[in-house]
Amino acid sequence: MTRAKRILSTAALTAALFMAGCQPNLTTSEDDRSAVPLIPFTDGAEVIDAAPFNDESEVGDYSRPERWIAAGGDRSKGVDIFLATPTGNISGGANYASFEDAKASATQWQSGVAGLFRDAANIYHPVYRYACISGCAGASMDALSTRDLIAAFDYYWKNYNRGERPFILFGFSQGAYVLWNVILQYIDKNPDIQKYHIVTYALGSPGRGTVGSTGGNAANIRNAMFSQSPTDLNKVICFAPYHESDDISGAGAAFAVRNGSPTNNPVTNPVSWTTDTLYRTCANCGSGVSGAQVDYTKGVLIVNTTATPQGSWGYHGRETTFFANPIRQNIIDRIAAWNEAYPGSTGIREPERIVR
Repeated sequence: MTRAKRILSTAALTAALFMAGCQPNLTTSEDDRSAVPLIPFTDGAEVIDAAPFNDESEVGDYSRPERWIAAGGDRSKGVDIFLATPTGNISGGANYASFEDAKASATQWQSGVAGLFRDAANIYHPVYRYACISGCAGASMDALSTRDLIAAFDYYWKNYNRGERPFILFGFSQGAYVLWNVILQYIDKNPDIQKYHIVTYALGSPGRGTVGSTGGNAANIRNAMFSQSPTDLNKVICFAPYHESDDISGAGAAFAVRNGSPTNNPVTNPVSWTTDTLYRTCANCGSGVSGAQVDYTKGVLIVNTTATPQGSWGYHGRETTFFANPIRQNIIDRIAAWNEAYPGSTGIREPERIVR
């Protein structure tokens, strides 16, 4: 792939709106400090791409079109969503999935969750080589899997987004874990990018806050990354649903937080989008769910549901079916919050609210 020169101009910032017929507001004055500052690309500057077609033994080459399941489509929305797939098929007992295995598994996963956000955001879904998580001592989610996903996000940011639209990160299970590494190793080190980060949904995985009862300043900084309300920005949401009768031990303990509290490695209740321990009723959650409550003794979200208890793994994989409507609505609400926080930045409009 040759390097192309791309111009960042006013026209390029005119993102398609969610509601037809609305014109974007691009009249932000120079002293309007509420507007998001653009990442400093200059007219005629060459975009920094990954080295063309590296051998990919150490990191994926995301200049290759085949490394993307989705790359924005027609990019008609004013918001992007960047996906990270969970663990899927790994052939031959390898430590990491091949790109071929990962692409097949990720394509299937995307088809099951895309309905949550396809009407609100342009979908970007890279193929990364997720790690084997059982019986494979040479694998680590912090190694090749993380290098791939950070490289994918770097390519996305520099070539697809380029400071033109805010974005949401959305991952499940191993994908959620590795998204934390993208945040900690990339986004958190780039304050200008943080302004475009609406929220991260890191589902089916515990948070990456401190696991000790006290963690000092570093732990306080990490815990500040967790969402505490339905509309806060540049935050992370984590929860793993269980039945109250489930014995959360063995393999299932991998999804529970340790030493959690509303302010220390917290769990989000997706009915209220808060981290407290109050029971919250839900009339329109989905899949027979009528309410949910965070239990910090167990370190998980306890769901009131008619679904059969699943044991130590809980309802792993049902986060997006149990709470489909709350997630859809929360995406809309956070887009609206971003628009309010950064008026006039790109002229994005939020989609219509879901009738509840």
